[in-house]
Amino acid sequence: MPLLPSPCGLLARRFVPVLRGCASSLGTDSVADFGPVFLPPVTGLSLTREHAGTRRAEGGFPLAVSCFALSRLAPEGLPTHLDALYRSSRFVLLADFKVAERNIEAPACLLAGSLRRFGAAHPSAFEAFGGLEGLLYAERERFAVKERFPLLGGALLAVLAEALR
Repeated sequence: MPLLPSPCGLLARRFVPVLRGCASSLGTDSVADFGPVFLPPVTGLSLTREHAGTRRAEGGFPLAVSCFALSRLAPEGLPTHLDALYRSSRFVLLADFKVAERNIEAPACLLAGSLRRFGAAHPSAFEAFGGLEGLLYAERERFAVKERFPLLGGALLAVLAEALR
């Protein structure tokens, strides 16, 4: 019996148009994908799968992307992941579930919450930081938010941030 794809793997496809737009606006076709949920192949983009432990020259990629790091990584694993993103690129696209900020987003976030917790073996960094916006606030010394892209009725959020040097 074949394994079913994870909900996060299926949802990662929703970020592809945002990634294309960000890469286009930055004038690049080279993107480092740090996962932990890797994007599917994208026509016209060169996606390189990277890992947080990989040592590269600082700023080796014009754009780095990380999908569902908050939802899939334990809180103690997130700093290493963010350090790798910070070192690897000047611009970072972070994509994950979103905490409802307005009443209109509540139904979509409520439904997406069960997908966020699906298959989690440990409490994720999502709860520890209060979602993607909470993480970006905590990391405001290293990352400056350039643009936000809410998706699926506000249940998902992609954020383009610049690594401050």
